[in-house]
Amino acid sequence: MNFSCLQENLQKGLQFVSHITGREQSLPILSSILFKTQDGLLTLYATNLEIGASCSIRGKIEKEGSIALPSKIFTEYISLLPKEKIDIELHDNNILHVKCQNYSTKIKGLDPNEFPLIPQLESPQQFEFQTEELKKAFQCTLFTVSPQETKQELSGLLCLFNHEQNTVVCVGTDAYRLAEYTLSPSQEIPLTESVIIPLRTAQEVLRMMQQDTSGKIRMEWNEHQIAFYCDSYQLISKRIQGTYPDYTQIIPQSFATKIVLDVDECSKAVKTTSLFSKSSLSDIHIQCLSTNRDQGRLLFSSSNAATGESVVQLEVEMQGSENAITLNYKYFLDGLQTLESTKGLLSIIDNTNPCILKPIEKPGYQYLIMPIRQ
Repeated sequence: MNFSCLQENLQKGLQFVSHITGREQSLPILSSILFKTQDGLLTLYATNLEIGASCSIRGKIEKEGSIALPSKIFTEYISLLPKEKIDIELHDNNILHVKCQNYSTKIKGLDPNEFPLIPQLESPQQFEFQTEELKKAFQCTLFTVSPQETKQELSGLLCLFNHEQNTVVCVGTDAYRLAEYTLSPSQEIPLTESVIIPLRTAQEVLRMMQQDTSGKIRMEWNEHQIAFYCDSYQLISKRIQGTYPDYTQIIPQSFATKIVLDVDECSKAVKTTSLFSKSSLSDIHIQCLSTNRDQGRLLFSSSNAATGESVVQLEVEMQGSENAITLNYKYFLDGLQTLESTKGLLSIIDNTNPCILKPIEKPGYQYLIMPIRQ
């Protein structure tokens, strides 16, 4: 194997696939990256047996071949080289010789035949998204997905394809909060089906989309696997089996109080008040008081016997009756930060039912928080 490529391109590919490498001592090959030159491209492969990733890099191929290299040391070494052309040549006994300007090193590799095969999907369903749209849906929902696997279905991100409504709905929840983001693609959705993407896989897909320059990402799936393709990147993993709970049953349809929030002002009020919340609960109390028609006052308060107490008052637009609710301030802040709108709508029933936070300027997203019952 003998090839040349730019340091920036190789580093970019390594940063993507190296996240996938495994750490199992019993299978050292999983902590390596497979390098394979073929058809004018250098392709990098990595897997932890749950997720497989690959990336193709253009370069000058003089001799085809393959080698498995230790991910950590090779990735770190390449990142320190000058942003110039790198010449790589494979010698006997799996020794790789790397040259870049005045840098030269030899790295001991592993037998590429020991590297696990990364399977391709057979007879998949597929759908192509605009990258920015799917990325926004993932950013607004992934943070709510439960990292615990006690309820396997909740440890993944739901993608619900609806042919009749021509929407794709992304949903995440950890049973304390829930985020729902609705996409309305311009092309027709050919089927109605739900796919649960494992949390780690979805996080890597989000990283992949942040590197994309093509503007499109293709999702493929069959009964057992799921894959994503964009630019020269590919990610494939197992999909979560089972049925996602009918989350729509817990989303309220009517409310006693609706408040229009200034998102920046509200975020500052919550952060200030949270300094005095109880560390075991992370609680803040929100009280809605009516001052006159369609106007009200929102009081954020917290108290801690060890540190003191705090109250912040905001003038707001308000409809409905006076109300109060106690929330986990971290969950509330997470919701405010994902609105991407100067104004938000907070809808409350009472202190025993979930509240809903929505952006006013960008429909299609809602964030549900369960209250802290006292």
